[in-house]
Formats: sequence, C-alpha cells, structure tokens
Amino acid sequence: MRQSWERGSSLPPAGAKPYAAAGMKPHPRNRKPLRKGAPHQPPDAALVFALVDQVAAEHGVEVLERRLTSSWTLHLVLDRDPGPLDANVLTRVIRALREALAARGLDPGLFAIELDSPGAQRLVQTPRHFERFAGKLVRVRLTAPREGRSSILVRLLGEQDGRPRVALEDGSERVFEPGEFTEIRLAE
Repeated sequence: MRQSWERGSSLPPAGAKPYAAAGMKPHPRNRKPLRKGAPHQPPDAALVFALVDQVAAEHGVEVLERRLTSSWTLHLVLDRDPGPLDANVLTRVIRALREALAARGLDPGLFAIELDSPGAQRLVQTPRHFERFAGKLVRVRLTAPREGRSSILVRLLGEQDGRPRVALEDGSERVFEPGEFTEIRLAE
C-alpha cells in the first residue's frame, strides 16, 4: 500500500518508510551527486580543452572530439597518425592530463575521463584528414538541403586550399566551402 505524502513535497514525512520501501524514487533534486565533494558547476570548458590539446600534442595524439558534461565527465575521442593508439599511449595521456589539471588548481579526482577511438564512421575535419582519407567514401551533412537531401554520399579526393575536394555521384568534382556543410564522416 502506498502512503500519501503531502502534496508538493518530495520528501517523506517524519517516520515514514524510505523511498524504496514505499515504492517511490526520490525527486532528482534530492538524489546524491555522482561524486562526493564535486562542485555544482564544472570548470571553464575552454581551460580544460586547452589543457587537453596541450597534453595531446605533447604525446603525438590528435583530439577529434571533446565534451565536458555538468557531472564532470570529460569525454574525448582520440586518434594517432601514423601508428595505432595503444593502451600505453592512452595511459600516458591520462596521467599527463591529470597532472596538468592539478597544476592549474583543479582536482583531477573530480573528473571522470572517458576515452574513445574514432571508429569506422570517424569525423574527417582537417586538411590533413582530407589527404589521409582521399579515395574513401564519406557522408557530407549539408547546412541547407540540396535536391531534397540533407546529406550526400561522395568520394573524397583530397583537399584544395584547406577545403574538401570530392567526386559527386554524377562523376563531377566539387570543392565544398566551410559554410556549406556541418560535418564529414567516413562512410566505409
């Protein structure tokens, strides 16, 4: 039997059963934080991302994507060219990143660092990527629909003045301007 609690209150009345025993869940404001002692607001993302870029460059690793959540989870997608991205490199990157955070006065223990590899459908975003993946099929997400489609499948030919050069379905070549697309990902 469920107890009726005072309307508008997310806390049980004094002497009532705990939430689980009463078949209820606590209101999100009454849940415990993910990490003890974690401040409510994450640090300045620009500072953290600058440290990430610095540490990655020192270890010959490229940061493809990065995200810092409000629960202090730092999600990074890393790649290394040439050569594989192995566990030893990742371990050194994490240690160096934690040391860099501590040197800036941020408690590295508050951060959960998640590392990911780019995978088969990785982002292709720099002129070096355009040359590296020349000849591969890529999916280009357009900023404005073209012929009723918001994304197109094309073959990447390389780069021209830092912009992606592609072969369209009809065999013609085209160079995309930065404002014409939102992202390019491998499709093979």
